[in-house]
Amino acid sequence: MKSIQHCVFRRSVISFLSGCLLLVVTVLMMGSADVAHAADPYDQSGVPLEVDSKDKSLTKIVLIAGSPSSKPLGHEYFAGSALFMDWLKQTPGVFPVMARDGWPKDERIFENAKAVVFYMDGGDKIPFLDPKRWQIVQKLANGKTGLVFLHQMVDFPDDREDAAMQWLGGDWKSDIGGRGHWESSFTKFPDHPVARGLKPFKISDGWLYNLHFVPGRKNITPILVTVPPDSTRTKPELKKNLGREELIAWTFERANGGRSFAFTAADWHPNWEEESVRRVTINGILWAAGIPIPETGAPVRLEAGALSLNLDRKLKPAGIAAKAGSAKFIAPASLPGIVMDDVAGDIKGSWTGSRSSGPVILGVNYLHDGGRNKGDASITFAPEIPESGEYDIILFAPPHSNRCPDLPVLIEVNGKKLDSVRIDQRKSESDGRHVLGRYQLPAGKSARIIIANDGTTGVVVVDGIQLLRVLK
Repeated sequence: MKSIQHCVFRRSVISFLSGCLLLVVTVLMMGSADVAHAADPYDQSGVPLEVDSKDKSLTKIVLIAGSPSSKPLGHEYFAGSALFMDWLKQTPGVFPVMARDGWPKDERIFENAKAVVFYMDGGDKIPFLDPKRWQIVQKLANGKTGLVFLHQMVDFPDDREDAAMQWLGGDWKSDIGGRGHWESSFTKFPDHPVARGLKPFKISDGWLYNLHFVPGRKNITPILVTVPPDSTRTKPELKKNLGREELIAWTFERANGGRSFAFTAADWHPNWEEESVRRVTINGILWAAGIPIPETGAPVRLEAGALSLNLDRKLKPAGIAAKAGSAKFIAPASLPGIVMDDVAGDIKGSWTGSRSSGPVILGVNYLHDGGRNKGDASITFAPEIPESGEYDIILFAPPHSNRCPDLPVLIEVNGKKLDSVRIDQRKSESDGRHVLGRYQLPAGKSARIIIANDGTTGVVVVDGIQLLRVLK
């Protein structure tokens, strides 16, 4: 390891100033070394907003994405809605139109919409509570437009409960309502178009349950149910029903013939990787719009890397000068070599975004497993390598005394193990950087750096990777 560090230091100069480590790399010292960066995961400029179609034969579905909210990878309303656009386009004859920040700039996009999807914060944060906007939504409901309510949008203020019952057949209230994050398994589904193509799946997400529903749950069809952990039943009304199945996704056929769909999950963005989560959501949107759903369910093909695009920048870095608490933030594009932030990896399982410790954080946050759900979480990086050669591979992970003392990092090429390195995340060689080693890597995307929490103890942290080409 000392020889590896010596080579890295010979090509990349690291200065230590005032106890805070500032990374200064002189690209000239690296000669003609390749510099490549993954697409900026926070660049949302490529998503068309409020672009309507002149073809009236198409079925228009309006997607309203809420403003930035919660922690990184939680409540990714913009990125999630952009994914909905991609998946809805896979059904012939459907034309999705997206607006951001909770409400369209041009309200004419609602004209002739067959369905409207509300993916945003609920309760008093609902962006259309003012009378003028509220009347527009009421007009949509009166006109039999399909209505879809995701995650917190099943939570309406107390004075809007009548509308909630009319629009979605239920309303989350703090008096009896439960909420929390836990892992749920789904193995049984009803004979309903929205459940077509669903296969048993398991995800950890944030759920709302035990709503007030219309009497007898008239015209409500349960789509997904889960049994919340008893630890989430903190209220007297909830404690009366320990172990009971709770409804978290349903359809509602409104009194005037309009259709509504509600799904109280959709909190944790990486869960869109699960095909059945994508399918139940898109099935619900299409059903609300009155579009027939194939027996195998709606197509929901997920493009590689799509989950790492269009994220909300919930903390804006400015090179290595930005600060938040004790941490300093490094913009990935400011570093040489091939750099991938944590959100650019293939994220599976239960991770939480954080930025509470440093001394340095790559991008706007790092991900950690909280020391829980062991065997469930992994992140796989597949860097685009422009030219075959030797590369030093570096893992970014802010150290702390509560971190994993013996984290295995697997390095593969073409699906075959090249090396397995164990690192102590309680400390690092420099600035939260762990030098994994030097490897001969082929051009293309056949190399994999895999971090998983199987068999680990402590908190596993992943902040990104950097590959520096070694020049002879």
